[in-house]
Amino acid sequence: MIIVDSSGSFIYDDEYFEPLEFFESANIQKLELQYFDRLLDQKLNFFYAQKSYHVPWLAYVPLLGQRLELSVSLLAKLRVDISVITERLENSIKMAGDEYYSRLYAMLVEKLSIRGWRDSIGRKLAIISDLYSVYQDRLDTIHEELLTVVIIVLIAVEAALAFVR
Repeated sequence: MIIVDSSGSFIYDDEYFEPLEFFESANIQKLELQYFDRLLDQKLNFFYAQKSYHVPWLAYVPLLGQRLELSVSLLAKLRVDISVITERLENSIKMAGDEYYSRLYAMLVEKLSIRGWRDSIGRKLAIISDLYSVYQDRLDTIHEELLTVVIIVLIAVEAALAFVR
């Protein structure tokens, strides 16, 4: 017999080791998801509070700009790290087709609100992805404009040199 609640659980079974491992895994998963959710909140709040979404002029220079560590780039790295770790968390408990353990894990996910934490992290990761896409599109547009200006200047110099000769 297993009774699961959000604040406590009870296992009455002679072979309680395997179900206990599911409880431990689910609790660890919930704690890690809560930590990542809090970390994403802090980073996003810092990003907005510092107005760090202004891109310095050096970032627009095609080769020099890649050496800068922009805050949006740091957010993007964090997004990748957390995505990989949460994917590993979700894949850490593999069911071998045993219906009993599948139902137990589904019950644990429901009672511990793990799906809600996953959804919250997913929304924040999507925000970071959108922010990064907007900044990358902005940089790409400015790089294209700079290259167009350089080409126009080179053509003008070539025409001026041809005219002088």
